[in-house]
Amino acid sequence: MTNQTETRQPQGRFFVTSKWPWILGAAMFAVYLLTLNHWVTPRGLTEIADVAGWSYGHDIYSPVTFIVLCPFRWLPAQIIPPALNLFSAILAALILWQLARSVSLLPHDRTDDQRQREQSEYSILTISTAWAPPLFAVLVCGFQMTFWEHATQATGEMIDLFMFSYVIRCLLEYRVTQREFWLIKFALVYGLGMANNVAMVAFFPAFLAAVIWIKGTSAFNPGFMSRTLLFGLLGFSLIFFPSIYTSLSQTLHADFGETMRTMFASDKRFLLHFPRSVILLMSLTSILPVFVIGIRWSSYFGDNSPVGILLAKSGFHVVHGVFLIVCLWVMLDCPISPRVLGFGLPFLALYYLTALSIGYFIGYFLLIFGTKIPRSRRSLNPLLQFTNNCVLLVMWVAILTTPAILIYRNFSVLKEDKVQFHWYQDYFNQIDGSLPPSGAVVLSDDTFRLYYLEAAASRRGQNSSHLFVDTKSLVTYPRYLSFLAERNPSYQISTTWTNIPPLAPSILGSIQILDHLSQAHELYYIHPSFGYFFEHFYLQPQGPVYRLKVYPENSWDAPPMTPAQIAENETFWQKTYADLLPPIAATMTNLTAKIQPEWWGDFLTLAHIRPEPNRFALLLGSYYSRGLNTWGVEIECAGKLDEAAKNFDCALEVNPLNVCAKLNQLFNKSLKAGEKQSIQPPKDIEERLGGRRGDLLNANGPIDEPNFRVDFASFLADGGNFRQAVQQLERASQVAPDNFRPRLELAQLLVYIQTYTNGLSHLLPYEHGFDEALQYTDDILKVAPTQPIALFLKGVALIQLQQYDNAIVPLSKLLTTETNNYAARLNRAIAYYKINNLDAAKADYTVITKVSPKAYQVYYGLGEIAYQQKDKAGAIKNYELYLSNAPTNTTESASVAERLKELKSSAP
Repeated sequence: MTNQTETRQPQGRFFVTSKWPWILGAAMFAVYLLTLNHWVTPRGLTEIADVAGWSYGHDIYSPVTFIVLCPFRWLPAQIIPPALNLFSAILAALILWQLARSVSLLPHDRTDDQRQREQSEYSILTISTAWAPPLFAVLVCGFQMTFWEHATQATGEMIDLFMFSYVIRCLLEYRVTQREFWLIKFALVYGLGMANNVAMVAFFPAFLAAVIWIKGTSAFNPGFMSRTLLFGLLGFSLIFFPSIYTSLSQTLHADFGETMRTMFASDKRFLLHFPRSVILLMSLTSILPVFVIGIRWSSYFGDNSPVGILLAKSGFHVVHGVFLIVCLWVMLDCPISPRVLGFGLPFLALYYLTALSIGYFIGYFLLIFGTKIPRSRRSLNPLLQFTNNCVLLVMWVAILTTPAILIYRNFSVLKEDKVQFHWYQDYFNQIDGSLPPSGAVVLSDDTFRLYYLEAAASRRGQNSSHLFVDTKSLVTYPRYLSFLAERNPSYQISTTWTNIPPLAPSILGSIQILDHLSQAHELYYIHPSFGYFFEHFYLQPQGPVYRLKVYPENSWDAPPMTPAQIAENETFWQKTYADLLPPIAATMTNLTAKIQPEWWGDFLTLAHIRPEPNRFALLLGSYYSRGLNTWGVEIECAGKLDEAAKNFDCALEVNPLNVCAKLNQLFNKSLKAGEKQSIQPPKDIEERLGGRRGDLLNANGPIDEPNFRVDFASFLADGGNFRQAVQQLERASQVAPDNFRPRLELAQLLVYIQTYTNGLSHLLPYEHGFDEALQYTDDILKVAPTQPIALFLKGVALIQLQQYDNAIVPLSKLLTTETNNYAARLNRAIAYYKINNLDAAKADYTVITKVSPKAYQVYYGLGEIAYQQKDKAGAIKNYELYLSNAPTNTTESASVAERLKELKSSAP
């Protein structure tokens, strides 16, 4: 059966509009099959992890994608990646079929020249070369780098683009057939598109204008408006699916309204905060050409003179030619292309619009310069005929060479990407092979690596033997534990045994969970890290992974590695560097694409097209580099400076951007040279760090240089990671023994840790903080007897140890040189009071009241002294001053209030 479009077309054009698109789509599908990725890729990892159920929660915020991919969730985990990749290739072929169909339906009656030459019904091209525009549009779109990548990898982007291409086709089909059913389908699919992708919301004004432009005044017919609105809302109603799903889900349970607010807030941020200048620039080569195509231009703009007609025609030719050139330039990923400007987002819809425009412009030139005006008896001027032939030659050269250039450039990139994807498989197979076959708890705060490792395990059917834990989700989402328990019943995960003190951080529950799991299973972290978990567990290097073990009791530090452990790890990294890292290191010597022939480089330079960096090689290189740098620091701390230097060198070879490895390399040379280490002022360290401590070390590994260790210790202590802060300061003190700062900060930190305990304190040997602080201050005072901070900390530590007589000595010594050190005077007053030297204590307290009249601690001491000396008036006065300045919600203030009440009620 033929549809209305086909019956109205001239004989022979049926092939171009109906059969030819299917042929082109099938041909491109064959291309994508040949270049298809057969396993997980970095781009498609998130989508595959979602479908395979490795990630906590599904991509429910793209409901169409979620529903379309639901059948794939029933497949075995080993089959999901190739099946999803194949599905992307099928969608890509269908999109290109729709592109060819849409190009063949484009009206060529926009200018007077076109109207004179193309007089078929609906102005669809009927020239003998009408097959060329759809072919060219499909080739430049299908072989464009971003499109090709997403066509051969499961990223989910093709679902959005399929809906986008379908609504464009619906408009063009309606223009030809005038069947309202096409607009009903347009409304339904566009509603689905807006529910699935916020970008469709941004396109809504343009598509609404297109409907009104095509349908005319009848677009405002109440019946038509109500029908299209109904189907549009029906499609858009899928926006409620995420909220309904999460409210009913046991593992993702969330309030309906909260989910809706979260979704709309996220969409609003994207629409309002994405740079407008970038959108405008990308629109000039995608939306603007389509807008120009949509206008049916007047003949000569009111000027009927020969010169006016010539200028008008020439102007149209120039505008169309400029648009064609710029659009082709964009498909080559020039500096103004979405691939360069889009902040990593694919913007496939813009590339599709550009390809659609290219198809139209090619048809325009083939029609204008390759076809005579029907029934015209005038012969062409030889010069004009020569010009027409030249333009046609340029068009055919473009049709032949542009796809060839795209294939030459992009196929080599795809081929190189596939090689790098094999490197990823080797890396994660290496990690998987280092884990116990019987199963282990595998942790990471990097979901990318965790999902890739789970993919590697699932490929060999081992996904059920390990418990993969995303530590960020473990801390952030209360129901993540239920998700893990449901997926891994053999691990018997439960939360009923957790007992978190009221003042403890919520992270304690997660630490208890891991502690519980460690009783029956080995725990592994797949990369080095820092944070709350490592207040209770230390990382023991085992090749590419790190086994988590509980710290020994009464020790701040992990046990030193044995010679056998050092030898085993050193052998692993040497073998890895010899077997796996040479190609990565070779790639990193040139961070841009591989070296090209000279003529190709000249062409790219002339076209202002920059070769793309090897993003995947750089990312994988950073993984290996972080491991090598971390191991280098480990063995440097063990005194093996030469071996450490080799690891730092290797770390820089596979990632020349590893700042931490570079700093370690320089520090290693300084250590080997026996240079004296100094500690710089905090301001200098801040300038060198650039305020990126956490991110810097997370990406590149630790820094052994003492300046950074001291600074990082402050960063860790501010976050409550006290054990790790102590370790940083101990190492800094070891490599800079002549500098007081690390030991002073150690003493201060140890005093703080034992004074201000919290819910995590039981994980630390905090009971010995005062004794250890005293040792550090004594070491400093042996060398510098008048060091003021050491004297103060010694006095404070002795007071806390209730050695009040001994505490008075260093505090008095400090006050002889720093008479205005009121913190020292307050602590000496406390020590005097504790040994019952009330007059001396009162004298110190009185000095402080003169400079700090609101220091409530002083009034407490004076009140207690007056009470013991039977000075009722003085006690009442000082207790009242205490209560007027002190916090009211403490046990101390309550006891003072009770004492004051007692004094006032007693007889004078």
